[in-house]
Amino acid sequence: MSIVNRISEALDGLKFPKCKIFVLNASSDDKLAWDMITMFRSHGILCWDSQNCMLPGQVRETEQEKAIFEADFVIAIFSNGSQGAEGRYAALLKIAYSAQQERLEGGIKLISVLIESCQLPYEYRRYQPLDLTVQGSAIRLVESFKTEYARRKRLGIKPTKPEAIWL
Repeated sequence: MSIVNRISEALDGLKFPKCKIFVLNASSDDKLAWDMITMFRSHGILCWDSQNCMLPGQVRETEQEKAIFEADFVIAIFSNGSQGAEGRYAALLKIAYSAQQERLEGGIKLISVLIESCQLPYEYRRYQPLDLTVQGSAIRLVESFKTEYARRKRLGIKPTKPEAIWL
């Protein structure tokens, strides 16, 4: 069973109202990222992507940064193909890390997802990654969503009105 199918199965029947996910990936993992976005949307989860959520004339970097900070969760995909990736992927990883730092202590926003055995960037090692090569790991991703939603409810944190376009 594929990674995406395992996550979909773990999400089956659960509701995360107005949940917004930004999937962050290197170009080598584009197909997996698109499959994840499609799957999350099929479960009623909003996702941001540059092809469908940007208007002509908008600045890609500005809209990506806005979406990362607005997202409930940033799923950062790590693979051997992403190792040493530079450019926009590396810049977005730094932005995602900054967005995580703005969370209240104990909050979950940034989830590092390993799709194969590889090294995480130094600053990302602080947070427990999700190793999707391990049996039953997809359920752990959904547990992160549930835990964060319960924390927000307990603290009375309401979703903010988004500025970015989410589909």
